[in-house]
Amino acid sequence: MSSKGLCPISATDHAVQLNLIGKVRGLESVESYFQNLSDEHKTEKAYGALLNCYVREGLVDKSLSLMQTMKDLGFVSVLNFNNIMCLYLQTEQYEKVPVVLASMKKAGVSPDNFSYRICINSYGASSDL
Repeated sequence: MSSKGLCPISATDHAVQLNLIGKVRGLESVESYFQNLSDEHKTEKAYGALLNCYVREGLVDKSLSLMQTMKDLGFVSVLNFNNIMCLYLQTEQYEKVPVVLASMKKAGVSPDNFSYRICINSYGASSDL
């Protein structure tokens, strides 16, 4: 229906669709879907959904590259930084989590409770309490 213009798809709908495609069909399909989005639909939510797919797969290089693109576009948010911290926790690069927390603060993004919980978990996982 949406491809025929009968039901317009919102930015949130595209983000949800990106996440679902990533879970069901994999990264190649989600990247293809993202590339085929018009510029007006490549919003912070769409980029965030793509980042979430990369993080879920543990793809450090792609995640960091996309995060830099998002910073360049002004799409910085606590959710995106939390995703990167979760990536480092998932890939057992615990020492990088506090660095991301510091860069979050430097970028003017206020950490939330989840940010601090991720950081504390990284200290615990590295036995650095």
